[in-house]
Amino acid sequence: IFMAVMAGGGYMHANKWAQREKVEVYDPAVFAHMADDAKRWSLQRWKDVQAIQIAMNRLNPNDAMEAVMKASQKAGAMANAAAQGGAEAPSSHQVPQAQR
Repeated sequence: IFMAVMAGGGYMHANKWAQREKVEVYDPAVFAHMADDAKRWSLQRWKDVQAIQIAMNRLNPNDAMEAVMKASQKAGAMANAAAQGGAEAPSSHQVPQAQR
């Protein structure tokens, strides 16, 4: 199945460049564009891997846990405030009785 998908994708990629260049699929210009696309794609994936490596080296588990705990405490405080405020005052989307 993988080989069929790869063949279909390769044909569609070649067809894209053939239509843009107004030539046949087997034209050397089509293969040159496909090779350039493959080179650019590979270079970008290499940059992505390098960026991931840098991010993993800079990651400090203690700092990450601290950030998660702060966010959790903030969310809990907001939920408590909403629960207490909801019982005492009408929400902003409700229309007061006098205006109906």
